[in-house]
Amino acid sequence: MLTNHALSRMVDRFTEQELTEAVELLDRFTREHPEGSHAVKVTTLTGIRGKAWSDTSNGEVLWAIVRGGAVVTTFLRRSTQPATPQNLQVQRVWAWY
Repeated sequence: MLTNHALSRMVDRFTEQELTEAVELLDRFTREHPEGSHAVKVTTLTGIRGKAWSDTSNGEVLWAIVRGGAVVTTFLRRSTQPATPQNLQVQRVWAWY
């Protein structure tokens, strides 16, 4: 299940094909992991999206935060940024694609 916030974050930044693939992957992930808090590395894009060093998410990696079986937010992050449970404030980090 995707919250409206999570979906709107992706609609603003991705092509229709990228969006469809991400939604399908996250739907499968949330069905298989209905409990806990997770950071899911959804995909690595061909290049950086968004403006680097700005106040909005930017990077070439799409991440999703899943809590209690719902995708609560999605965001871009550069591959050079650490992706640990502590950095992403979750119990577990997954590379799901």
